[in-house]
Amino acid sequence: MRGFAFGRIPKGWVACDGSLLAISSNSALFALIGTYFGGNGVATFAMPNLVGRVPVGVGAGPGLSQRVLGGAAGVEQVTLSPEELAAHNHLPSCSGAAGNSVTPVNAVWAADPSETAKYAASAGAAMAVNAIGQTGGSGAHENRQPYLAISYAIAREGIFPPRG
Repeated sequence: MRGFAFGRIPKGWVACDGSLLAISSNSALFALIGTYFGGNGVATFAMPNLVGRVPVGVGAGPGLSQRVLGGAAGVEQVTLSPEELAAHNHLPSCSGAAGNSVTPVNAVWAADPSETAKYAASAGAAMAVNAIGQTGGSGAHENRQPYLAISYAIAREGIFPPRG
């Protein structure tokens, strides 16, 4: 298997795009990769799918989870749940000065110019429903590491590699 920094797959190579191949016309390649990446093992076998992915070695490093041959992991986009967000606060800001705007855009709560009491020692009344609200649209965000576009392919022709 090899990466190519151009958009076409050279003659004698097969793209690592998850496609199914016939065992009958690719017996040497089937002998090397079997059905680790899919196929029924009788008539077909699948190429590894490295479209939008990066190859990772098998095994596990210190503190890392086990990776198996033919396994796939990760997602290109993810939607975070509230449990996955870092703990943080959204504290309202206010000013003791008299208000000078009728709209909250680019402004903070302010004192009423009539100088009447605006705060109480204990809670008991609800704020206006639109005073503080949720934000976000629950959409997914990009979750891919920085990348360089490379086309991966496996040689279909050539010297059969020795078993080791």
